[in-house]
Amino acid sequence: MIDVIFENEEFLVVNKPNNADFHDNEETLGFFNTVKETLNLNELYPVHRLDKVTSGLLLIAKTKFVCAHLTRLFQERSIEKLYLALAYGKPKKKQGLIKGDMIRARRGAWRLDRTLNNPAQTHFLSYSVESGLRLYLLYPKTGKTHQLRAALKSLGTPILGDHLYGGGDYQCDNHPESVFINIAPKDEHRVYLHAFALRFHYCDQEFSFFTFPQTGLWSKEVISQSLGCDSYVHQQGSFIKTLNVGESEIDSGLNAAAKSDFSQLRSIFDLFSKKVKS
Repeated sequence: MIDVIFENEEFLVVNKPNNADFHDNEETLGFFNTVKETLNLNELYPVHRLDKVTSGLLLIAKTKFVCAHLTRLFQERSIEKLYLALAYGKPKKKQGLIKGDMIRARRGAWRLDRTLNNPAQTHFLSYSVESGLRLYLLYPKTGKTHQLRAALKSLGTPILGDHLYGGGDYQCDNHPESVFINIAPKDEHRVYLHAFALRFHYCDQEFSFFTFPQTGLWSKEVISQSLGCDSYVHQQGSFIKTLNVGESEIDSGLNAAAKSDFSQLRSIFDLFSKKVKS
């Protein structure tokens, strides 16, 4: 079953599960072709990709023309993305900009270098969720391979469950008062990186999408409260603003409280957008 967040005649937004390869391998269909086959679509074009270990929002075009348009928006850095991550430890800094060239390391990993010839750039905020564990809100300005995983590693706080970059697993026994203890997780042992929200302008409309993680030890309440969005009542949603006209809900059933949360999400995007432009 494919979790479709939004669909129109030009593109769709789906929720990719973690531990799913984007491309086909010798034994199984990749996630992209699974979407195409399951939804019975003759034409489908990838606009961007997510690592196998990363869950969350994926934008897919239905025609070559739309794909070219949306791809250009990505290249122009006009499509904004927000990611969530969990990590143990005290970071070198709790918010700001992580910047540096990406250099190949061992075993298929990458590392962040101090040089700035063609740097990866990630703005971020972080929030303490319990002793020793922080939630990171990541806003990548660039889109390089393993950028966010290498960025958190460079702070001395590799992503929880990301063994390739030195991240350990969550240890419930060490946190008897944990906010996560009463969660009945699916796929607990995962890499805790999730593509949480997207925002972009297309054909005189502003599109915003969000989806909470559906596997692992994430706490929807902790995420919402950390981001100042205390009243999220939906697991995911779509919101469209027709520029200079007003706002309209699209198949999301949002109540007044959830509309308020979309406003807060927009404020978060605007905050990072200003940082990028400054």
